[in-house]
Amino acid sequence: MAGRPRTHDDLFLELEMLQHAQAQCREAERRVWEHVRARSPELAALLLDFWKHDEVALARWLCARRGDASPAELVERGRVKEVIAQVKWAASSAYL
Repeated sequence: MAGRPRTHDDLFLELEMLQHAQAQCREAERRVWEHVRARSPELAALLLDFWKHDEVALARWLCARRGDASPAELVERGRVKEVIAQVKWAASSAYL
């Protein structure tokens, strides 16, 4: 189905919409990180150490689904020790 050609204004609007969506995603990841930090100071300290205080990267990692749940979802389900084990395994694997 052919539509009208997209104009510069159309592309600019799409770019603005994308940037807005990305900003909302970053804000949601930041809120997840704050929630995890409050739930488990031990996990928060481990994450900050492993990610060299890059809170954007660690927040993104917390939100990324692996298997049946993301690390943040595991924390919410009370499975903090599982997430700590994942981080420790990743840290030990990084130096092999």
